[in-house]
Amino acid sequence: MRQTPEAKAFLRRIISLPKGPGISLDEVLRPSLDDEAELRKLFATYKDHVRLSDPLVGLVDVFDAPANVRTTRARIVKDDQELSAKYVMPLSKSIGGRKARRVWSTILKNLRGTGRSSLRDRYLTYRTGTTS
Repeated sequence: MRQTPEAKAFLRRIISLPKGPGISLDEVLRPSLDDEAELRKLFATYKDHVRLSDPLVGLVDVFDAPANVRTTRARIVKDDQELSAKYVMPLSKSIGGRKARRVWSTILKNLRGTGRSSLRDRYLTYRTGTTS
């Protein structure tokens, strides 16, 4: 799958983030969120708009992205009070709690360990046009 110009810009912004903890993603995500809002407006009002003719518009091929894009970037939370202030539905420790920082995203870990009929195989079939 080819990366759209918007996807390439998004990946460049993520890659340019410093490696240390406590980095805010707000500024990096803002252009992509604004672009998504624009796409939604176009879809609601001008379904024949040229941007909407691309079936990949708004998508990022994370399987083709560098490893540092596919890692979790958890927010740094100092205490339980800050956690409840920043999150509508904090994750309880009984269901696994929050993800650790800089670990593989769950979907990629899970896709690697699944069988032949997995979503990963379907994705690779779609991407390459061949079956395994």
